[in-house]
Amino acid sequence: ALDALSDSDPYVVAHVVTRHGRRRCRSRAWPALTNAACPVWRTRRLLGAPLTVDEGASPEDRLEILVYDLDVTCASALLGRDLIGVASVSVRDLAHAPAGAKYTLPLRLSQVAERARRRAGGPQADVRAPCGAYPCISFRQWPCRDFSAWSPRKWIFLIRHAESQWNVADRNLQKGHVSLEQFLINVDHGLSAAGVRQSLALAEAVRALRVGEHRLDAQTAGSEAAHKAFLAADAILVSPLCRAVQTALLALQHHPAAQSSGLELRSELRERKTMAGRDTRAACKGREIVDNAFEELGKTLADSPAELESARRIRVDTGNTAHEWWDRRREPSRRLQLRIHEVLVQLKLSPRDKTVLVTHSIFAQALLATCLSPDVRARAPELAGRLAGQKLPNCGVVALRVDFSQDLSRCIDEVQFLFGTHVP
Repeated sequence: ALDALSDSDPYVVAHVVTRHGRRRCRSRAWPALTNAACPVWRTRRLLGAPLTVDEGASPEDRLEILVYDLDVTCASALLGRDLIGVASVSVRDLAHAPAGAKYTLPLRLSQVAERARRRAGGPQADVRAPCGAYPCISFRQWPCRDFSAWSPRKWIFLIRHAESQWNVADRNLQKGHVSLEQFLINVDHGLSAAGVRQSLALAEAVRALRVGEHRLDAQTAGSEAAHKAFLAADAILVSPLCRAVQTALLALQHHPAAQSSGLELRSELRERKTMAGRDTRAACKGREIVDNAFEELGKTLADSPAELESARRIRVDTGNTAHEWWDRRREPSRRLQLRIHEVLVQLKLSPRDKTVLVTHSIFAQALLATCLSPDVRARAPELAGRLAGQKLPNCGVVALRVDFSQDLSRCIDEVQFLFGTHVP
């Protein structure tokens, strides 16, 4: 770590250079991760320069990856751009790696980082990184032709978490009842008893849809294709906040993707941190998130061991949550928009064409308010107004058809409510 009092806050910059050192594309950046000793991004970038000879690269061209430490407490001109290390590989060497395969490079540490490494382990010690090896960086790369073959038209299914203990405390506050424990002590609140029931009700609806027993009501009539597309989703991405993880484990236990490939936690899907909201603060990272979610569920489902065991069979990939992924301070609107943009970019740069996102009310509301196409706004102005002005109900599900050939700010060209969801 280059920071004196904590782990580093690393971020990555990558570009392609010729053998003479001239850049063939603009640098692409991966955002800083807070207090990340062994950072994991798992996000894609379109480099804008070929990495294969077939697509126009020279065998001597090189991919350069630079890792920096961002010190947010100091001006960037002074201490905000400490180089941790550099890795590079030639196009000739990359040709031996299949598309999408993991490729690992040693990280050549800067003098400052090397001194910090030696201080941490002693001058004669064989110091190893927290990941269990000498500092290195791993990545995957795909040719541009692969990306071009992926369909730009996709489905996104937004699910708001079920009712949480914070929702209950906030509702009681409006009635004049203050819960000091919930408002001043607890963080990252789990589901309430009603929230567990909501999740299990959605689980039953998903099961019924899967076996052909689900019946559409007046609110969701005409959405048969969207319901079928929901079942065909091949990825489920989940906010790492406890209430969202618990909702996904219970509500989606009968979904084919949950049963085959499981869930993936994505920190970008977390709720926006407000001035007073302790429900957006967390204390768990990585596997601790899953263990905490099950510990809390065990209390609520003490009389329903079968439901708990069904949820435990779902595999959970902890994704990019090994670092301090939550916000300590209020998140500005601009940063929320950057997170939404990142989510959409990752869906655009994925071969998957149907994805479920389990997230939160403010995140979903901001996405719907900013990314509807002009055609949707013109065809359904009343609906567009409700989506921008109202929150999805707890355990509500909305299907979004997106066209990623359009600008991300206008990519949603169809909206349908599923499983009886209604926005007043």
